[in-house]
Amino acid sequence: MKKNRTGNDSDRGRSGRAQRRGGGKRQAAAESGAPAAAEAPAAEPEAAHPQAASNGVDSAPDGDRAQPHGTADSRSSDLDQDDEPATGAALDDGDQDVGATDSTDSAARQVAELTSEVAQLRDDLLRKQADFENSRKRLIRDKEEAIRFANDALLLDLTGILDDFGRAISASEQSRDFATLHSGIELIEKQLLATLERKWGLSRFDSEGQPFDPERHEALATEPSTEYREATVLEDYQKGYVLHGRVIRAARVRVATPVEDASNAPDVHAGSDGSG
Repeated sequence: MKKNRTGNDSDRGRSGRAQRRGGGKRQAAAESGAPAAAEAPAAEPEAAHPQAASNGVDSAPDGDRAQPHGTADSRSSDLDQDDEPATGAALDDGDQDVGATDSTDSAARQVAELTSEVAQLRDDLLRKQADFENSRKRLIRDKEEAIRFANDALLLDLTGILDDFGRAISASEQSRDFATLHSGIELIEKQLLATLERKWGLSRFDSEGQPFDPERHEALATEPSTEYREATVLEDYQKGYVLHGRVIRAARVRVATPVEDASNAPDVHAGSDGSG
């Protein structure tokens, strides 16, 4: 709008100067007596282009010519002003699109990392479960094997005793001597008992003549006796054994139970009727 007003003012100034020049020419012609018909060409430029004058177009040189109202510069400036908000909005939309794309990529990467971590943890858990199950089975197998072969040392010691028995039997067959066979068997028994007691803590105890003990003896038979004041073992039917001080097999015995002597017992019938 400012450019348009400037162009109109300059046009009005130029037209005024042209009128003054025309008036001067007419005055000079009047003084010299020349006809006034020459005035028409002076006004021709202004009348010949009424549209240009009305639009603010100057016939001056290009350097002094003012831009008319609604020219390309004003339109370009208007377009620039109109386009600036649209350009800023487009930039804002582009930034938003870029930010949304970056956030989407970051979320996708995070999901991929978490998925990989979950898969790794699941694989580790399955491996640990498999290792635990294998260890449990191995422990059970080792325990069963240990129980199965726990007595291998004892059995190895007994093999020597069995060899002695074999030699005693062979000697008795050749000599047919009972005394030699008997002494050989006694020697083997002593050797066996010594080995069991020395290496394994197993000992045999005798019960004949000992007071009856329910924890060490099992009474298979009893008989009354006036010779003992308490229950006493009369005979061992089967020997008892102790392992490291604990009875693992009670001895089976015959027990004598004490009774009072009839001669020392009071007369029950005499006291029952009160006669003395």
